[in-house]
Amino acid sequence: MLKKRDTIIDDMRSARNRAAAVRNCSVCGNLDTQTLQYLPRSSPRPEILCVVKEVADLWALERSGAFRGRYHV
Repeated sequence: MLKKRDTIIDDMRSARNRAAAVRNCSVCGNLDTQTLQYLPRSSPRPEILCVVKEVADLWALERSGAFRGRYHV
């Protein structure tokens, strides 16, 4: 690690900057670097809304594939 200190520091700085850009979406409450985002951005989802208590609930539903609409946290 000491020999690659500059590389490691640059990687850590880059990760910190990416993490600092994450915000709560002002519309749905999910975490993202942009506002007005809906998962996934590349394809439209039905206008069915699932209200969840926490972002972790949204992520769990998304991983399971059980719900294919939009979310509000």
